[in-house]
Amino acid sequence: MREFLYKAFTPDRTVKMGTLFSIDQKSAVQELHGQNLSLISLTEKKSFSKKTFLSGPGKYALFCRQWSSLITAGIPLTETLSLMAHHMKQKDRHLLLSLQKIIQSGESLTESLEKCGSFPSLFTVMIHTGETSGTLSEQLLLLSDYYEKENQFRKKIFSSLAYPSFLLLFLLLMMIIASLLILPAFETLFQSLRIPLPYATRILLAAGVFTGTHGLHIIFLSSASAGAAAAFFMTELGKKNRDRFLFSIPLCRRILSIQFCRMLSSFLESGKPVSDSLRDMENFLPNRYLKQSISQIRKNINSGQDLSESIKNSNIHDFFLERMTALGSESGQLPFFLTQCALIMEEKTEDTLNRCKVMAEPVMILITGCLIGFLFFYHYACFGYDLFRIYVVFPFAPFSSASFQIILILDIFTLKEEFL
Repeated sequence: MREFLYKAFTPDRTVKMGTLFSIDQKSAVQELHGQNLSLISLTEKKSFSKKTFLSGPGKYALFCRQWSSLITAGIPLTETLSLMAHHMKQKDRHLLLSLQKIIQSGESLTESLEKCGSFPSLFTVMIHTGETSGTLSEQLLLLSDYYEKENQFRKKIFSSLAYPSFLLLFLLLMMIIASLLILPAFETLFQSLRIPLPYATRILLAAGVFTGTHGLHIIFLSSASAGAAAAFFMTELGKKNRDRFLFSIPLCRRILSIQFCRMLSSFLESGKPVSDSLRDMENFLPNRYLKQSISQIRKNINSGQDLSESIKNSNIHDFFLERMTALGSESGQLPFFLTQCALIMEEKTEDTLNRCKVMAEPVMILITGCLIGFLFFYHYACFGYDLFRIYVVFPFAPFSSASFQIILILDIFTLKEEFL
């Protein structure tokens, strides 16, 4: 679906300007003529992001459930689209109304979805399965369950990672404030007392001065590095390396395995064979390394291996997934066992994230306390040492040999620190 900017005359010869969502320029012109507008100019609005219908799995879950209810009630397909469009935002309403017009022109629902180009591939394939088998309402319910579980899982991950991320950012902010605001005050104090600064303080102050002096250069270099890294990860080689790295992280690999189980279960429940389901999944899953593994699994199945053996011989290497698929294949209830496998792995993932969340707060507090304690102890230890040497040892130095020994010992440690 594309967005166009138009300028046209109304029937009373006033100029009207606005935006219009349509499949192509020809359809946009026809729609404007249908509104009794005399076109002056029509230009496509360029956008870096592709226009998509709805945003997020939660909205898709609600949409599929409502659409299924309307179809089950016996309402015609085009009428259901018109009813749902009235309760949506402008962009989504235009997309649904455009979809309705394409269907009314004689295209099938699947062809209309592909022409719009704003719907997820998984959504289009499941709708195609429902349209060809006469089970559109049931397929929409399966999609609703899939998107609802996906939405709940995303919320759990976000809530588990939000607090540790906030603590980490807070710690970094406190370190920056300490190096730029607090440590310079200590420098002024030590200089007024003519006491040399500790080495740790000198390093932090030098870092703060360097940051303040070359802040623009640092920002420029950081931005350039981030841009270069982003450009590299936009290439096919960069995406492959990124996906391979993410798949090597146990937590990310488990999350991808959950997505694999849910999607395969949904396809199998829709009536697709295992090989065809895996072929379609290669187009939907975002991780390229997992796509390669699925392609390898499909080739193993076509060569005569069963699903569990194919997973064992692939790059996934998940013993629990292998056992659950083996049990599902033996019992003839593979979709059920895949769903249960996804639920169990989701509980393990949630438990891991909760433990990380519980440990994050004391660990961050401990790190912050150690840094602050080190700074204060180091500053006041050096400050106390210099005061002790000036006001206690020196006045009695000519009268006590022990005083000379204390001065000698302390000065040796000072020289040792300076050389080190």
